[in-house]
Amino acid sequence: MSNKKNIKFLLTICFIAICFTSIAQVTSPYNRFGLGTLNTQATTSNRNMGGISAAYSNMFNINTQNPASHADIFLTTFEVGLDGEHATIRNNDSTYKAGTSSLSHMALGFPVKLGRWGATISFKPYSNVNYSFDRVVKDPNIGVYDEFYTGNGKLYTVNLGNGVRIKNFSIGANIGFVFGKIDYAKNIIFTSDVMSLNTRFANSNSVRGFTYNIGAMYKIKLFPKTKDTKKQNYLVTIGAYGSSATKPILKTTKHWERFDITSNGIESIDTISSFVKEKGFTTIPANFSVGVTFSNGEKWLLSTDLKYNMWGNFKSTIESAPLKNNIRWCIGGEYTPDKDASKKFFRYLSYRLGGYIGTSEIVINGKQLSEKGVTVGLGIPVRSKGVQYSMANVGFEYFTRGTTGANLYKEDYFRFSLGIVFNDRWFIKRRFD
Repeated sequence: MSNKKNIKFLLTICFIAICFTSIAQVTSPYNRFGLGTLNTQATTSNRNMGGISAAYSNMFNINTQNPASHADIFLTTFEVGLDGEHATIRNNDSTYKAGTSSLSHMALGFPVKLGRWGATISFKPYSNVNYSFDRVVKDPNIGVYDEFYTGNGKLYTVNLGNGVRIKNFSIGANIGFVFGKIDYAKNIIFTSDVMSLNTRFANSNSVRGFTYNIGAMYKIKLFPKTKDTKKQNYLVTIGAYGSSATKPILKTTKHWERFDITSNGIESIDTISSFVKEKGFTTIPANFSVGVTFSNGEKWLLSTDLKYNMWGNFKSTIESAPLKNNIRWCIGGEYTPDKDASKKFFRYLSYRLGGYIGTSEIVINGKQLSEKGVTVGLGIPVRSKGVQYSMANVGFEYFTRGTTGANLYKEDYFRFSLGIVFNDRWFIKRRFD
């Protein structure tokens, strides 16, 4: 395709993806903590291998988490990912089921200097808040009343990344901007005393601020294949990335009013207090990931990561229960029987498998929640003329968090992910078209 056609096609895909950003949301009792339920920041191919990313790079896929991998980008690459999930949330008394679909990421990468320097730009949802619950309170002085709590909102990140390679060593950095809005509300409704006035407290929080992370990779060739030997080209990659804590700016609008419920609906009686765009702060905690990958060219790879997030240092003017540092161990791999077997469909597919286990940052009644999951996926290449090379990454994931013990909730998620990757010599002027 010509450059103009490529740009029109890219813009069309972006528009469709943005329209798909959030068709529905799952209501979770746990996303009222911190900044909400955190979205995975890995692209589809990484997620299909258990979320490994610290020591992973691929010339045809973008790894947005470790910016050192950008140096290996071979062609201009555009990737868009979509998610669908079904959740079952239960405790000892009830079960709740829901489905959702959303955009998981968009990323564009290109080589600035082939084999030495690559750059990316990406857009990803960072976190999600969506909950609604109530409780009945019996106060001997006031009487019986109902408390209704709701929360809704999303945070997003836009990142610019660069990665540079010098021989076997790569280093890179991502500069990001996090933004979005999270709304909370608490309603107190008196059901037994008609003379008491119902009250509503609304809290709207706008988040804006810069983030960053840096990464590095080092590749070691073992038994390099030459003309005089049949030994395979084994490669060991050691990688790490992370960042210190950052504090985005928070602007909060608070509104406290009394209201009555009539046949015409909710009618405001008076405003007790109101604060518009009161300045506050929140925290994106420090994090660090390290990993090792063992691979044999483009045929197979096995990788493992250890991820550590310091949520125990989370501070914010948004009300939240205390959190704890969390850790996750990931392992995953990929196997491609023969990338050149174009006439044998199942032999040039990339088969992916992975899993992870760890702890959540959420602590309830002194108990830190556990998390674990398994993933499986396929990479389906689509070749066309010239240097164009595209791939559909399809994956399934089972994720579980929490327990029904100690009066808590257990969440089980079945997730489907689809990532479409387009590779071409976009934006490069050609002599012939």
